Amino acid sequence: MTLRGSWDRGSRAPSLYELHLRGSDDFPYVCDRESHVGALATCPVEQFQRVSGGNPHLEPDHAEGVSLGVVLGLGPLTLSADWFRIALSDVPVQLLPQSIMDLEARDALPSGVAVVRSQEGRVERIVSPIVNSGETDAAGVDVQARVGWTTAWADLELDAGWLHRTRRETRVAGERQPGDHPRDHVHGSLRMSQGDLTVNWRVYAVSGYWNARRTGRFGGWVGQDLAIRWRDAFGLGGFDLTGGVLNIGDRDPSVDPTDPDAQDVNLDSGRGRTIFLTAARTW
Repeated sequence: MTLRGSWDRGSRAPSLYELHLRGSDDFPYVCDRESHVGALATCPVEQFQRVSGGNPHLEPDHAEGVSLGVVLGLGPLTLSADWFRIALSDVPVQLLPQSIMDLEARDALPSGVAVVRSQEGRVERIVSPIVNSGETDAAGVDVQARVGWTTAWADLELDAGWLHRTRRETRVAGERQPGDHPRDHVHGSLRMSQGDLTVNWRVYAVSGYWNARRTGRFGGWVGQDLAIRWRDAFGLGGFDLTGGVLNIGDRDPSVDPTDPDAQDVNLDSGRGRTIFLTAARTW
């Protein structure tokens, strides 16, 4: 038995895109919360000019992670389980126009974001550069298993994994954002080797989840791949052939039932069935 744990911190400098995105204008519909104290649903909306773009004053974002786990070796079987938590802060984001109006009413606008008003108090324009106001908090459990054994006709190795997210929350300027995510990812592979030939069969699945508006659910998805590797093919030393089929069942990505053009981006592969063949020669 092995006990393990880790703690790490890191940062990422803002990209050239985030720093120097060319400014642009649009005219979104928003509710002016300074002049309306009732519910947002009853607030009349107007079009105001929004000026958006990059921000050369962005600071690096920050990440902090911690994990605790255990590994058990039981003869040919190895089991592991790890709990993890990852927190991101100061992530560059662009605020939604209505969020800017709501934050202004609470005197909580991030530095660099502004609502410019006339002397009479009317909104003249909304200034919305990219700012360091994003946060993400994720936690979960990662369970892995591996076992190998030898039979009279092949060497076998089985790998399986289950990732269960117990938490994933995104906040912008302190406000929790709508939307959901797949709670469970499952992976499994079976490798069979005999001489110079290896066959690998892989299965992967993701659970269903609500769309961003919570008006419908992306369905669960299961895919399968098959790959065969022939080392020293045709008796030529250093010549390897690998071929197979990805997404054997030709499963299409899940879609948002309220927006069929929006495909699930959390899949291992969104492609259709793909047949591949590669050759490599070393000398």
